[in-house]
This record gives sequence, C-alpha cells and structure tokens, in this order.
Amino acid sequence: MAQSQIDRDLAKLKEQRDKAVAAAIEPIERKYFERLDQLLKRAIQANDISSIEKIRAQLASSHAGGATEEAGPERPGNVPADAVSFSGNWYRVYLENCRWRAARDKCTRLGGQLVVIPGPKTQEFVRSLANNRELWIGATDVKGEGKWLWVDGSEMVFSSWAPGEPTNKGGGGREEFVHMRSGGGWNDSRDKNTLVVGYICEWRVK
Repeated sequence: MAQSQIDRDLAKLKEQRDKAVAAAIEPIERKYFERLDQLLKRAIQANDISSIEKIRAQLASSHAGGATEEAGPERPGNVPADAVSFSGNWYRVYLENCRWRAARDKCTRLGGQLVVIPGPKTQEFVRSLANNRELWIGATDVKGEGKWLWVDGSEMVFSSWAPGEPTNKGGGGREEFVHMRSGGGWNDSRDKNTLVVGYICEWRVK
C-alpha cells in the first residue's frame, strides 16, 4: 500500500522534532506538538485509523521523553477492527441518533461500555475523537440528583462541563444524562436529544 501523505508528514515531523531535542530548541519543540495535534485532527477527519494510531504512539513516546516507540497494544478479539487505542483501552464512535439508555445498552452488547472520562488526558482524546460532533458519554445522575456516576459505577471526580452546565433545566423532565457538545464541553440532557448524533463505546483491556 502506498504511503499516505499523512504518514510522510508524520515521518518528516518526527525527524524535525528529533533535531530540535538534540539542539534543545524549546520553541521548535512546542511547535512540534502543535503540528502533531493538527496531523491528528486531519487523520481523524479522514478516518485514517492507521495514521491515528501511529500519531498517538508518537505522542506517547514524545511525552515519555523521546523513548523508543513500542508496538501498539494487541487488539482483543471483541474490539472492532476500526477502534482506536488510547492509554491501553480502545474507543469507537457510532453515529446513530438514539437515547442515552439505548447507547449504553448497545455498547454493553458489543462487549464494552459507554465511554468513561476519568481525567483531562482522556477528555482531550475523546474530544478529538468526537471531532466536533455531539455524542453521548457514560455519565448519569439518575440514582440521585447531582450525584454523577459513570456507567462502571465510579463517581465523577474529574468533569469538563460546558459553561453554565449542568443546569437540569431541559423541558419535559429532569436532565439526567451527559453528552459531549461540539466544542468538547459536557451538557446534562434528557434521555432523548435530537442534537446528539451518536455515542462513543470504550473497551477496557484488563
């Protein structure tokens, strides 16, 4: 298969970064990460799974201080072939307008769960994966107003609410379910929301 333009740009960027590290040129190092983020967005928009995984591996290697890249994690048999790996887990966006509960159940039937976002690194990854689309994530306060829990039973410690949220002011009932807005901030919503175009499933590797 011919090398894609994204792959060629990635190889060139890595070479530039290695030279910058050797010369201890901080501005070039900073520009490297900005450019790498741009490449990641291009790869996500093009649905180029191979390039997405290569870029994420390079990001992980770079943040580890330039350590030698290792092969990506082995994909478990129940994980879809086009799922993307991050921090040892796997993620896939499903574009389907459905209720939050339906999205949760579909992820469960696929052997995973609605995505859990425990911290800022995962938030940034999921925001990039969402690519400005409004998608369900796996949090709800259905068991107690204001007591937000993830689908795995853990309490919501980290949060990334959009300005002014959560409001619990949706018409037709309480807003007990969470989706990510196009800008990456979270919003509480009713179980059915016509603005939400899909959901993100996560497969955890034990």
